[in-house]
Amino acid sequence: MNKVLSDSTFKNLRSDPRWDRAIGSIKSNKEIKEAKYNWHLIAILDTVLANDQQYRLTVNDTINKYGMNSRQVDEMNRLILIEDSINLPIVTGLLNDFGWPGSEIIAQHGNTIFLVLQHSDLATQQKYLPLMRDAVKRDAAENSSLALLEDRVALGQGRCQIYGSQIGFDENTNSYYVLPLTDPDHVDERRKEAGLGTLGEYVA
Repeated sequence: MNKVLSDSTFKNLRSDPRWDRAIGSIKSNKEIKEAKYNWHLIAILDTVLANDQQYRLTVNDTINKYGMNSRQVDEMNRLILIEDSINLPIVTGLLNDFGWPGSEIIAQHGNTIFLVLQHSDLATQQKYLPLMRDAVKRDAAENSSLALLEDRVALGQGRCQIYGSQIGFDENTNSYYVLPLTDPDHVDERRKEAGLGTLGEYVA
């Protein structure tokens, strides 16, 4: 809404007598939509997202500066695990109480729920994977995010991943590689169906 009001692209339209009616309609629709939001859950998930990402956003810089096996990276990973241990019971408690809320309840925070599950243990991922599958069918979660969780669960169960989203690191060659993948010749077709780019683009 604020972007529409401040965007210079619309400057010439503001003198049109229909402009005020259009803006009024946009504001009204926004208010109706936001009236259904659970602001308490949104505030909780805002905090969860910030805590989930605060160290992950800088871990690559730390690796590049000090090396993968450095004390600094070990400390960063320790802090990440602490945040994950705090976030997980919050998110699983939310899922147990409310199911997987749609965007009409928590705006775009369905991805926050996914991130916490993605960073959890295998047993938790297995437990809530069916719930996320159902959420995708209801447009309450992203199909591309589900693909990543499907891959993590598959590898955790000793199977090959489906979409090639999970990457390993070879300490001997100091390089990354795609973890075991089923039917690699058709992986880009599966990735496209899931809303992902090609595997080549992803690896690059």
